Amino acid sequence: MRIALTTVGLILMWVTVLWRVGRGRTGLPERALTVTVTALALGFTLDQPLIAARLDLGPLAVPNLSDVLKHACILLGVAGARETMELHLHDERTARQGRSVRLLVAVAAVAALGVLFALSPARSAETASLTVATATDGTMLGYWLVYVAFLGAVLIPITGTMYRFARHTEPSPVRTTFVLIGTGTGAGVLYLAHKATFIVLRLLQVPGGWLVDHHDQVSTLLIASSVIPLVLGLMWQYLVRMPVVRHAAAYRALGVLHPLWSRLYEATPEIALTPPAAGRRDERPGPRDVDYCLQRRVIEIRDGVLALRPYLGHNDPRLAPDALTLLGVSERDHGLLAEAAWLEVARRAKLAGVQPTSDQVRTAAGAADLAGEIRTLTRIARILPMVDAAADFLDDPRKAQV
Repeated sequence: MRIALTTVGLILMWVTVLWRVGRGRTGLPERALTVTVTALALGFTLDQPLIAARLDLGPLAVPNLSDVLKHACILLGVAGARETMELHLHDERTARQGRSVRLLVAVAAVAALGVLFALSPARSAETASLTVATATDGTMLGYWLVYVAFLGAVLIPITGTMYRFARHTEPSPVRTTFVLIGTGTGAGVLYLAHKATFIVLRLLQVPGGWLVDHHDQVSTLLIASSVIPLVLGLMWQYLVRMPVVRHAAAYRALGVLHPLWSRLYEATPEIALTPPAAGRRDERPGPRDVDYCLQRRVIEIRDGVLALRPYLGHNDPRLAPDALTLLGVSERDHGLLAEAAWLEVARRAKLAGVQPTSDQVRTAAGAADLAGEIRTLTRIARILPMVDAAADFLDDPRKAQV
C-alpha cells in the first residue's frame, strides 16, 4: 500500500511538471511554481525504494543519503511554494521584500540538515526508516527539529491563507483550487505533527502504542493525502477546461437546472426556444451539443425570470429578512435566496391567475459571464426546497411576521 500511494502521488507530480514545461508557462509566478513542483517531484522520487537503493547501498554509496536529499528537495520545494504564493498575492515589488532573507533561511536549513546528518551515526549504517532509527539520537534530534520547524513555519500560513480565500470566494474553479491546495498543505501540517509526536514519544521512552507501532503507515497515508490534493489543486483550473471534463460538467449542470427550468416553463411555456421532447424528463444532447444546450437553458431560465417581473409588484420586500432569519439562512445567502423566493411567489401568483401589477420591478442582472450565471442558477436549483419554504413564509405575511 505504501508503494502504491507514493507512486500515485509521484506520477501525478511528474505529469504536472512535464505538462507545465511543455506548455512553456511564462511569467515569474508561473516559473516559480514550475520549479517548486519539480523540487517536490524530485524529493518524492528519492523516496522510491529502487531509487533510494542506488544512493544508499553499494561500494560508493552513503547510507541513508536518499533520505537527506529527499528532505532537502522538500525544504526547497516548500520554500518555492511560499515565494509562489507571495508572487500571486502581491505585485512583484511587494513580493520581493524579504525574499533574500527567506531564501537564505531555506538554504541555511538545507545546509544544517547536511551538517547534522554528517555528524550523526545515521550515515554509518542503512536503516529501514530514518525517523524510527534516529528518533532518540541527539544529533539527529537537531536534524528533525530543523526539518519540522521550517516546514511548519511555511505550511501553516499557506494553509490558513488558502482556507481564508476559500471562505470568501464564490463557488468556482478558483475556490476549488484554494480548497485543494489548502487540503494538501493541511495534510502536510498533520504529517509534521505526527512526526513530532512520534519523536517526543520515543524520547519519553514510551514502549509501544498504536501511533509508535504504525508510524510508517500513518506517515505514508498523510504524505499521500498531502501530495494528491496539492497536485490536483495546482492543475484544477486547467483540468476543468479539458473537453471531457467540461462536457461532463455541462451534463451535470443541465440535470441540476432542469427542475428550476421546469417551474419557469410551467408558468411561461413560451420561454422554450425549442419544444421539449415528449416523455423526456430532461435533455440528453450529444457531446458536441451539450455546451449549446446548456447556454440555451440559461437563456430560457433568464427569460422565465423576466416574464415573472410584472407579478413581483404584489410583494412586500420588508418581509424577506424576517422570513430568511426564521429559516436560519446565512447572511451570505440572503440576497440570492430572497430573490429566488420572491420569484417563486410571483410564479405561484401567475399560475393562480393573478393579474400583473407592474413591469417595472427590477431583478438581479445576473453574473458577469456565462460560467458565473451557471454557478448562480445551479446554487438556486440545489436549494429549491429552501426556496419553497421561504416562499411559503412570504406568501403568507402572518407567517413571516411570527
